[in-house]
Amino acid sequence: QIENLKNSSEMDSMMNELAEYLPSVKEVLIDERDRYLASHIWESKGSTVVAVIGAGHLPGVQAYLEKIAGGKAITDTCDIESAPSSSPVSKIIAWAIPVIIIGLIALGFFTG
Repeated sequence: QIENLKNSSEMDSMMNELAEYLPSVKEVLIDERDRYLASHIWESKGSTVVAVIGAGHLPGVQAYLEKIAGGKAITDTCDIESAPSSSPVSKIIAWAIPVIIIGLIALGFFTG
């Protein structure tokens, strides 16, 4: 099955399926990563650049490199280089879940 994944048509169908069911996830995991990789490959110093990327990113990186070469895209990735700040509610939930689990374990230990 892994050899089948290397086949470009299999990879393309997987990417299309992801885009169909979860477009926002595809945008963050695939499209933004392709843009980031292509921009940094383009900005690399030296006359010869060797980049090793996964098969799933190859078409997107290649397309973005062509856009940069054609002047249709820029290499600035400042807008996607940092994670958005989390809200106070999400921080509270992130701490509350482990506290609840530890509390339930402690409760079970003392009452059991």
